[in-house]
Amino acid sequence: MLAASWLLAAAALVRAARPEAPGRADAPDGAAALWPPLGVLAAAAILSAAVCEDPWMGWIGGHGFYGFSILGWSLCGLAFFLSGAVSSPEFSRRLARWVAAGSVPVSAYALFQWGWQDILTGFPVERPYSSLGGSLHLGSYLMLAAPLAWASATEAEAPAWGRAAGWTALVLGLPALAATGSRSSWLGALAGIGGCAWLRWGRSRLWKTGLVVLAAAALLVGLNKAFSELSPARRFAEPAPALDELHMESDVVRLEIWRCAARAFLDHPWLGVGTNDFASAYRRYKRPVHATSAEKDSSDAHNDWLQVMATLGLAGAAAYLWLHWQAVTMWLRLFREGRLDGPRAAMTGSLLGFLLQTKLNAMPWSSLFVVGLLAGCLFGRLGEGGALRPRRAAVRGAAAAALVLAACCSWLAWADHLEIRGLLARGAGRPREAAALLERAVRWNPWETAYRLNLDNLLWDAAASVPLEPRRELLRRAVAVAADGVRRRPSDATAYYLLGQAELRRCRWGGEGRLDAARLALAAARALAPHSRMIREDLERVIALRRRP
Repeated sequence: MLAASWLLAAAALVRAARPEAPGRADAPDGAAALWPPLGVLAAAAILSAAVCEDPWMGWIGGHGFYGFSILGWSLCGLAFFLSGAVSSPEFSRRLARWVAAGSVPVSAYALFQWGWQDILTGFPVERPYSSLGGSLHLGSYLMLAAPLAWASATEAEAPAWGRAAGWTALVLGLPALAATGSRSSWLGALAGIGGCAWLRWGRSRLWKTGLVVLAAAALLVGLNKAFSELSPARRFAEPAPALDELHMESDVVRLEIWRCAARAFLDHPWLGVGTNDFASAYRRYKRPVHATSAEKDSSDAHNDWLQVMATLGLAGAAAYLWLHWQAVTMWLRLFREGRLDGPRAAMTGSLLGFLLQTKLNAMPWSSLFVVGLLAGCLFGRLGEGGALRPRRAAVRGAAAAALVLAACCSWLAWADHLEIRGLLARGAGRPREAAALLERAVRWNPWETAYRLNLDNLLWDAAASVPLEPRRELLRRAVAVAADGVRRRPSDATAYYLLGQAELRRCRWGGEGRLDAARLALAAARALAPHSRMIREDLERVIALRRRP
């Protein structure tokens, strides 16, 4: 996010410094036609974030989950604006090649993870995630790059390096995509390559498009079968569940997630449960039978329409429908005028894959950022180069907004950097240094519960091996850290659970404190997450201790 935000700021500043190009009044701006529904959608998101239970999730997002927050959407919106502002046939070709070439190191890293181990952690992984933070996130990114890589590889007019980058991206990207095990990303990639081939060859060569799609499908399925059985990482993860078992469990949980999203929408029909705050609703609405299989909270509804309806209500759903209508209208105009050739056909394929993939899984902010770039380039001035540019004041405003977002992302990135350094110091056996770094991370971003959790775990580990008085001091500090987290985010179940754990350890290990405080904190956590097995077991443990003479 940090790199993208600073690049956006630089692009906007460079764009503002350029002289305004003469335009054609008869070339309508397709990107501008999408701004009214985007504006209404943004207004619904801001209003919902302002009134939701946990505003932090709506405005900034959870640790590593920024895709549906105001911050993440703002970055993607700026990418859409700037890409549309400079849209031209030459820029379209360059963007397609850049995205395809950029996927090469990501795919290479993913294949290294699958074949050996993760470079940063030194441990093998079951499903590669490269530098994207998760296998599903990696799959969504490679899905977007697949049609662009195929188009770059088969474009006769492309330079030699462009064709080489396209073939390299395909040779590395398809195996990496298969290794992720993300079926929604496979389907999106197949639809994207098929749509791109159909637009480039037309109905007269429909059989050729079918052969390309069938070959890609056979390759993806065959590679996934081979990878799931032969992955070297599986030798280090015994007993490892079969990939089919993982898919079966994920399918059952996904149905439960969809049901919870529908319940959230019916109970909060106007503005939803709050921007990016689906996790809180899922904790409340999931049924007890899923308490074990779905113990891990879901941060999204695994369907873009259900996500919008559950978190933004009817206001957001109406704007989202309007956005789709405008986009389809603009695309049909491009299609009728015969402007969907070359890189724009590939971009259409990527966006088609995006529409399909988001019906089953959420996209991370990094993939949504690429979607913003592709959509702005596809619809900007409906493909006309040298057309009317946005006013310089608007571009300068975008530059100012990008700088603000860059500062915000720098703040988040520095806090993450401190946390990572603290965890590495803890793993290297330097607890004092680790505690100092985690304390700084908490002070730098006091609203992030994950930092407090890591700090308290370190304090508890240290308390287990010191005399009584130093132990009590460490336990008091752990309680203070957790209590401050509850004060800042009073709707976060994890914050209450952390406070309950801290109070319980203070009573059991330090011989001071109150069990009633632990019971109240755990009861509050259970009210927010009624089907969490861990919270229920700890609450029962506290109640049993209180009954003892």
